[in-house]
Amino acid sequence: MTIKSLILGKGTTCDVYTVVQGQDTQGGPTETDTARLTAVPCWRQTLSGNEGIVVGRHGISASHRFFFLPDVTILATDEIRTGGRIYEVLYNDNPEVFTHHFEVLTKLRG
Repeated sequence: MTIKSLILGKGTTCDVYTVVQGQDTQGGPTETDTARLTAVPCWRQTLSGNEGIVVGRHGISASHRFFFLPDVTILATDEIRTGGRIYEVLYNDNPEVFTHHFEVLTKLRG
């Protein structure tokens, strides 16, 4: 089974939101989100526990890995939403090396 068949064959789709942080008129934090991509085919893989992964010289704790077709662009400021859950993008895993798919490490919010 190929990665592409897993992405397309599961019937799962993701919505990708860009999140912008700001301040209200009294200096309090605000967050605005805009749907950038909708109903994008994806495959979600749960990592064992909160997996610690070393990225360069930094460690991150990811809960899920998402797989997308290579023509999808996910930014560090994005959120991935699927199944009523929100996932914070932590790292785009090796985006220039893989030509058949695109991986994103995330952490489940909440």
